[in-house]
Amino acid sequence: MQPVEVLEEGLPDTGARRRHVPPADEEVPPGAAPAASDGAGPGDGPPAPDVRGLLRRWWPVPVALVVAVTAVGVLGVQRDRERAERLAGVPGVVRPLDGPPEVLWSTPAGPGDQLLVARGLLVVVQPGTSAWHATAHDARTGEQRWSADVAPAPGAAMESGPVRCPDPGTDVGAVVVCLAAEPDPVYADDPDGTVTSGDVGAFSEVDVALPETRVGALSARDGRTLGTWTLLGELVAAGRVRDDVVVVTVDDDEHVVVARRDGVTGEVRWGWRSPVPIRGTSVRALTSVEVTRDLVVVAGSATRVLAVADGAELTTAPDFSFLRVEPLRAGFGTWSPAQGGAVHDATGAVTATVPGLPAPLAVDDGSEPRLVVLDAGNAVVAHDTATGEERWRATTALNPALVVDHRLVVVGASRYGVVDARTGAEVWDEELGAPLPWQPVTDGALVLGPGLAPDGATHLVGRGVPDGVRYWSVPVPPDTRRVRAVAGHLVLTTAEEHRALG
Repeated sequence: MQPVEVLEEGLPDTGARRRHVPPADEEVPPGAAPAASDGAGPGDGPPAPDVRGLLRRWWPVPVALVVAVTAVGVLGVQRDRERAERLAGVPGVVRPLDGPPEVLWSTPAGPGDQLLVARGLLVVVQPGTSAWHATAHDARTGEQRWSADVAPAPGAAMESGPVRCPDPGTDVGAVVVCLAAEPDPVYADDPDGTVTSGDVGAFSEVDVALPETRVGALSARDGRTLGTWTLLGELVAAGRVRDDVVVVTVDDDEHVVVARRDGVTGEVRWGWRSPVPIRGTSVRALTSVEVTRDLVVVAGSATRVLAVADGAELTTAPDFSFLRVEPLRAGFGTWSPAQGGAVHDATGAVTATVPGLPAPLAVDDGSEPRLVVLDAGNAVVAHDTATGEERWRATTALNPALVVDHRLVVVGASRYGVVDARTGAEVWDEELGAPLPWQPVTDGALVLGPGLAPDGATHLVGRGVPDGVRYWSVPVPPDTRRVRAVAGHLVLTTAEEHRALG
């Protein structure tokens, strides 16, 4: 157990009101009905009321009142459950906490580790001495459910790329899919036709093989291998959509190839190939590729945005247009020097023009569906996604980070706070006085961010989203590198271990 500081300030008073009962010797005000004394005879005072008759006449009233109160309570609980489930499906949101979090369990950490959740199990993928392996833990107890090798570790004479296990930010379901770049062999023939690896000057021809990526699918239930297949071409990006993977490669003709494939069999759901080589010279460099839950953004001298669902081109930009794209909760935003900014819906249609590129948000719970925010340097500006009209402007140097429960969490180098997403009014802010060791996250009701104790120790602090009230504070290791939501689970990572909190 960790020491916990629980702060009661701002919490509602739950004490029941007490009815005043006058003592027996207290004088009864004139005109008041005298209280019946114990042991009064039949002739003393007014006759006793017919309690049975009253109950028979009025019993429906209290019963109806109890039913109504119970119904309201049930509806409230149901709404809370529905909200919790809805938030649990939003990437980057922690499942609601009942109180100050405690360390449930821990496991060793190392560079290159990946964490994801499959069928409720927290899966840690990390390199070992001889192989990359995946280990699944019970999210509450840390009990190891299974462990399986994902890919061999690179040999001493070969270089192998990192293993990628695409994570959509939510539970991946029944299949864990990992991609491992195979070592790049170089085959060369000498004049006699024999394969050699000696004097390069003796080679008549050198044939470099196309890079390969080994894809393996594991059962989230027990870790057994469900299928393996090979992907040709240099892997540049990958993402997950249900049991499928979206992979982006560059072929031997310098074209970009995007495909959505079955994670177990490799069967192609849809495929797309860039009409022209997108790299090969400095002016046709592939600058970035991003696979999100709904989009594939391929940016080079030309930019194309594809729909993950079916591979349709949602928007395209010609060479040297320098189009920038930012995924939004529903659709995406774009900006280019020639055309300015725009908001697009899920079909790619422009719904509004805005004066800049919409800001990236780590979390958007959908509580403000017509809100798009722009970072204007010394201000955060909100626009209507349907009309482009400016709704409000907040003077702040902090950057938009999270939208939750009609509030916008803004974050800077040493400060974070909340702006009302409906009006732009500043609600609260917290100055740490030192660089933030990690970015704040939320469980929908609290902002879980860093704070300092009076002795300078780092704490994890839970502050109310709507008011900034500090509900609790728990110490964390001084070498804490990251506090994050892994498919709803709160995980703290240090240099030595991952800690599951709850």
